[in-house]
Amino acid sequence: MIAGVTGASGHVGGALVRELLNQGIQVRVLARRDKRAFLTLPVEIREGDILKPDTLTDFVKGCTYIFHLAALISLETKDNSQLLEVNVTGTDHVIHACRKNGVKRLVFCSSIHSLSPYPSGTPTDEKRTLVNEKSYLMYDFTKAEAERHILAAVSAGMDGVIINPTGIIGPYDYKPSYAGQTLIDIYNRKVFALVNGGFNWVDVRDVAKGALLAALKGRKGERYIISGAWLSVKQIALLVKKVSGCSIPNITLPIRVARIGIPFMRIFSRIKGEKPFYSKGSLYALQHHRDVCRRKAEEELGFSPSPIEKTIEDTFIWFKDNGYLEKN
Repeated sequence: MIAGVTGASGHVGGALVRELLNQGIQVRVLARRDKRAFLTLPVEIREGDILKPDTLTDFVKGCTYIFHLAALISLETKDNSQLLEVNVTGTDHVIHACRKNGVKRLVFCSSIHSLSPYPSGTPTDEKRTLVNEKSYLMYDFTKAEAERHILAAVSAGMDGVIINPTGIIGPYDYKPSYAGQTLIDIYNRKVFALVNGGFNWVDVRDVAKGALLAALKGRKGERYIISGAWLSVKQIALLVKKVSGCSIPNITLPIRVARIGIPFMRIFSRIKGEKPFYSKGSLYALQHHRDVCRRKAEEELGFSPSPIEKTIEDTFIWFKDNGYLEKN
């Protein structure tokens, strides 16, 4: 059996490739430029791009499962057109290649953000409606739209299943991700204040396990929320302090105050040549999807998340071993 992985250079992709190999599954990756996440691993490498459909035939041919993880993650409006191209058009290309070449099942890695945060007083589960074009963030809409295209293909005969992870943290974060960079910045004392918000966080290795469970046990055309535990930004910072021994900011800003600082944060980050610690989009995300229900994944897939403190500890061991942390 061969499992093909798009987005193998990303955070989830790197973890999934390792999980598949650990389970004795032959892995084929679709590679563009960055190969750090899998270069030393025993995988088949196929050069290609989801935006170049002619490169996908060789990649998917002979695969039992395709795990489609390749995506653009951005909270900036300047990236809206690229978000549509990569996350929606790119997914269409993968769907077409899978259908044309007899792939048994396509597993699509979506996001909790594809699901509407409203009504906010009830738990978010798989029955929650997908966000529409009026969504606050284009990223959210493009992931929802990609899901719609997956489900349309399932209705037309393709076998597909969807996973919706919450906020992902953990090792193998080579690029690193938004969340990973935030953890690094806290450790490296580049954060002067925390923000009064939070999110549901899940270990990247658990997301990888959830994706494989969805491939093997998931029901055709279903989605599964892959979640961990809700923690505030301050709780995350305290865990960072506990496992790494670093100091953390004493100030926690209310969301309304943090919004005032967004223009200054942009200017400061441009001067430093770094991503801002927070943006309008990230503040929005930190206010939603607090109550998330993963019962369906537990009951149908046998999914179970890891303790979040162990995730943070393993993440910092990996960051330290790979040179992401400054000396404190």
